[in-house]
Amino acid sequence: MSEPLADPHAGSSEGRADDLLPEKVCLWLSELSLAGMVVLTVAEVVARSLFNFSLEITDEIGGYLLAALTFLSLPVALTGNAYHRVEFIMTRMTRRGRALARMLFNIVNLAFGLILDWQLIRLVLRSFEQEDRARTLLGTPLW
Repeated sequence: MSEPLADPHAGSSEGRADDLLPEKVCLWLSELSLAGMVVLTVAEVVARSLFNFSLEITDEIGGYLLAALTFLSLPVALTGNAYHRVEFIMTRMTRRGRALARMLFNIVNLAFGLILDWQLIRLVLRSFEQEDRARTLLGTPLW
């Protein structure tokens, strides 16, 4: 077997997710989202088990925190080179081929991100115009 690919940023501080402020903020917010989901779930379990009472907001807030965690962790994973890659192919490529493959991956990610943004903007505008609200206890505006 061949050695795994070395991290291109190993040994240098340039470009690492730990050293970039926007990625650090996304990482902290991701961690807070995860901690919030854990605290909310534990509180719901304790309230139901000990007091026979439900907070009734756990599903809604947990869903929002999960969406936040998903979107906030994407830039951290991208800059940290944490996405899955097919190493048995990448190790056989030249340095230029690996750079080209990474660039192609980033272009495809950008295209999907732009399509997703376009659809989300349409959804936000439509729900704002119609004044849509979640059919839950909190009644959170969907926009």
